[in-house]
Amino acid sequence: MGDALDDLKFDDNPFAGALDDLKSQLDKELSGTTTGLRSAADEILSQLKAIQDMKSQADPDEQDLAQKTKMVKDDLAAFEKRFDAAGQKIGGMIKSKVSSFLPL
Repeated sequence: MGDALDDLKFDDNPFAGALDDLKSQLDKELSGTTTGLRSAADEILSQLKAIQDMKSQADPDEQDLAQKTKMVKDDLAAFEKRFDAAGQKIGGMIKSKVSSFLPL
């Protein structure tokens, strides 16, 4: 798992590239998991995509962006707690991918 995360580089939109790569990794990781775990992880990815879209706007609303980021952070913490070891593993993957773009 760690090797796949090292030295990743993306061209024009690093956040979008990180999310695309994260989605691919999570699809592999979640292939044999419960529906609840998968849908909860997909919801967090959806929230991250919404933040990415906001950040790509010419003049994003910083207060709204900060609020949405906090919501994702709270949801991620709840996800990790709800799904125990599996949630912490997936949460760690998410954090490692987007931590350079968002303060998670």
